[in-house]
Amino acid sequence: MTRKFALVLWSKIFLVLFLAWSPPAAFAAEPREKIAQTTRVPAPLDRPSPISPTATSPEEPATTDYAARLDAAKQSLDQIDALLASESLTDADLAREAAAIDPVSKQIQSVVAEVTPRLAALKTRLDQLGSAPDPKANPAAPPEDPGVAQDRNDQQKLYSASEDLLKRANLLQVRADQLAAQVMDRRRALFTNAVFQSGSSILAPSLWMQVALDAPRAVAAARSALVDFAARAASIQVEGSGLLFVLALGLVIVGVIAAAFGARRLIPRSDSRRAPNDLQKAVAALWTMLAVAAIPIAGGGALYALTGGFGLHDAQMAPVTSAMFRGLIRCALAAGLGIGLLAPGRAMWRPVDLSDKVANRLFRLAMIIVVVVTFGKVVEAMNQVIGASLQATVWGRGVFALLVGAILVRGLYGIVAGAEEEHKKDGRPASLADESPWWAPIRFIAWTTTCAILVADLLGYIALAAFIVDQLVWAALVAGVLFLLLKLAGEAIEQGFRPGSRLSRGLMVSIGLRRESLQQIGVLLSAAVYVSLCTLAALLVIAPWGVASHDMLGTLQSAFFGVKLGDMTLSLSSVILALLFFALGYGLTHAAQNWLENRYLPLTGLDTGLRASIRTSVGYIGVLLSILFASAYLGINTEKLALVAGALSVGIGL
Repeated sequence: MTRKFALVLWSKIFLVLFLAWSPPAAFAAEPREKIAQTTRVPAPLDRPSPISPTATSPEEPATTDYAARLDAAKQSLDQIDALLASESLTDADLAREAAAIDPVSKQIQSVVAEVTPRLAALKTRLDQLGSAPDPKANPAAPPEDPGVAQDRNDQQKLYSASEDLLKRANLLQVRADQLAAQVMDRRRALFTNAVFQSGSSILAPSLWMQVALDAPRAVAAARSALVDFAARAASIQVEGSGLLFVLALGLVIVGVIAAAFGARRLIPRSDSRRAPNDLQKAVAALWTMLAVAAIPIAGGGALYALTGGFGLHDAQMAPVTSAMFRGLIRCALAAGLGIGLLAPGRAMWRPVDLSDKVANRLFRLAMIIVVVVTFGKVVEAMNQVIGASLQATVWGRGVFALLVGAILVRGLYGIVAGAEEEHKKDGRPASLADESPWWAPIRFIAWTTTCAILVADLLGYIALAAFIVDQLVWAALVAGVLFLLLKLAGEAIEQGFRPGSRLSRGLMVSIGLRRESLQQIGVLLSAAVYVSLCTLAALLVIAPWGVASHDMLGTLQSAFFGVKLGDMTLSLSSVILALLFFALGYGLTHAAQNWLENRYLPLTGLDTGLRASIRTSVGYIGVLLSILFASAYLGINTEKLALVAGALSVGIGL
């Protein structure tokens, strides 16, 4: 009885506690949930629409984000504009500002790219909603739904905001373009003043006298810099790292020697059992260039990292070490390209048609010039370290430019008209009897460049002479690599698409192409590869020009005095360049005609009359485009040439 009473008592206590701690909503939730499961409650009529003013449209935060991005771009342009107000900016400062404009311009362009389709979408919505009814219309228009009117107002607000953003972005883009043009004009002016600045001739006694007077101070400064470097090198032994440095240096030297012996064994030799074809020669030349150039560059990089790891680098000697490392890269590339392209002592693997004597002379000439240019760069960097006078710096550049010009004169004369050459009946040297037609313009360009170096140096344009020397070395390296790549691509495509090759058989079986179609595809593909490689080489040649790489023609034009005739400005440079444009266009047109006539049209199966018509039409179009480009460069209104274009079109029709 007592146990039963206790159970009842404890049950009542737990029930009271449960009722005290449970909220009333817990008991009311169950019926509401059951009603919701059986009956759908309609949405309230006063629920705001997605574009209602009481709700935040998802497009409004995007508008705010665009505005913030444009504000940041404007702030950056304001800072750049304030910095450009200074007239004492160097080319490095201007280059830094030009690099800062580019990301700002891309940010503005991204806003334009995002806002433009958004604006078009809003315009489409407004077109769907139509115009608001005219209250003055007769008869009166029926009343419009308030929701439609509200939608139109909201869409119109968004459209106006997006249109304002686009206008702002376009205005900022114009400002960014103007700042970029201003920077380019100032860099172009600095480039022109630096390169075309005239001074004393390299043979002027006053220049040599000033250098001689400054020589004792320069020698003392150089000795002090070298002594400081030797003291830092000796500190390695004092700190106990000398043995470790010697061991690491030994490993680098052993690695370079082992790699050199390994690469030498992999370079093809002349004692091959059978003569290689043109494709094998091109592949071997490219492999030889990479193998020969990579080893010293890797060794120099390892040595540079080793000296830096042991604390031998110094900010004062940084220009010298940088010039030495760049010189090592220059010499390694020249050696690799010379051994691969000219193949001295390996006539069997030479991809160019030259005799052993001419190839050896060209290789020695190229290496001597590269070594002299590298030594001149190191001396110029040393002058910067010791704070040499301007006259000493100019004298150093002039002396090395004059030395390069003299080496070119001796080397080119020995190659082209050596007295010991055996002449054939036509009077040409035996080594050049079967030469490519490209050798004549190459020799002309080489002699013209040599004369330009010597004349500029003697007339006092020493900076121009040094600039031509630098561009000669760089252009020769790019041209050599371009020749190897063109040779490799041309031979690979020709052998790949020739009848009977594995690729041709596979394409005929899998796709069903005819043999003539495969040959046409091969010719067109080789032409596309040639154009792409030549374009890339041209961009690489003008890349070191810095400010001139974007518009070298404008840089050259700014060096001459222009005469304004009416609404057209003529100058000597513009006339010469316009003629060069026309000559270049005419030459390319003639080359395209010959390519069509000799390479492509014979594979099409067309009759002779239609081939001649196509060739003539290409000639007319090429001449017309050449005239238009030359006239546009001179500033002549092309509308005045409509009569000429009409006459040429009549000729094409006939």
